[in-house]
Parts: sequence; C-alpha cells; structure tokens
Amino acid sequence: MGGVVRETVEGMAPHFSKGLVLDPCEEVEAVGDSDKVKEILENLLTNAQKYAMADGPVEVSIERGEERVCVRVSDHG
Repeated sequence: MGGVVRETVEGMAPHFSKGLVLDPCEEVEAVGDSDKVKEILENLLTNAQKYAMADGPVEVSIERGEERVCVRVSDHG
C-alpha cells in the first residue's frame, strides 16, 4: 500500500505548485486492488489541489491500525 501511495504522490507532485508532501511512513501491506487505490488517491489529490489555500501544501499520510490502513489527504483550505 505504501508503495502505491508513494508512487502516486511522486507522480502528481510536479502538478502541485503549492506543494505536495508525503509524511514519512513505514511500509504497509494491505490486500486490495492497487489500481483502484491509485485512482481514488488521484481523485482525492486533485480535489485537495482545487481547494487548498494559496500558500498551503497538500499533505498525505498513512496510518496503520490493527485491521485497517488509513490514507489521509489534508489540505488547509
């Protein structure tokens, strides 16, 4: 999961003039469709880019729970 998130963020970062930051995270394994995860993350990042404050970056973080993984996209808009 962490690899898919990292690749997506790195691929979209050049399109973020306000900045796109991936918080450091450990590698997280999860069962799921990596193409769908990438598609969902791209949609969330595109939305965050539209509504982020003019001087604020968009931040992405990954948190591991006991049975779930949470990918958080935060804009400060």
